[in-house]
Amino acid sequence: MRKYNEDPYQKVAIIGSFRKHYEQICETRQLFINEGLNVLAPKAETIINPNVEYVLLDTDKDESPIIIENKFIKQLLASDLVYVCNPEGYIGLSVMFELGILITSGQEIYFQEEPLDPLLRDITQQAKNIILSPSQLCEIIINHNQIWSSRPWFDGLYESQSPLNFIIHQRE
Repeated sequence: MRKYNEDPYQKVAIIGSFRKHYEQICETRQLFINEGLNVLAPKAETIINPNVEYVLLDTDKDESPIIIENKFIKQLLASDLVYVCNPEGYIGLSVMFELGILITSGQEIYFQEEPLDPLLRDITQQAKNIILSPSQLCEIIINHNQIWSSRPWFDGLYESQSPLNFIIHQRE
């Protein structure tokens, strides 16, 4: 896990519904690149199977979804922060899966909009400054060479519990 705000935030990754919001994801990617950030994932590619449940990009055509997802998660974990492109709050099942891994791995996560999912919405309402437009996030990184870290808040959730115990405890 990175040490909070010790080195510049230069490597970012973007997640979101490729099936529903790939155009917005690509626009966000290009904004980050234009501002001098290194976008590890996704790479700007062409969707080769539109209107199919699991989206494949032209670089993915010879690999299974499991291999593709594994490579993508490795890129997410190698980034300094992950930005969730979620217009209208939508987060699909693959992104929920990725967020579970990212949260328990100690990754910095920021959202474009407040999530529709009740659990994620509750987390974003309690953690300060994690809902930002792409340009707001760039401004913070570029002007301050750091971000407002949400990790201490996320980490405080689990001080004496596993993440699963926290979720079960909250629902009782």
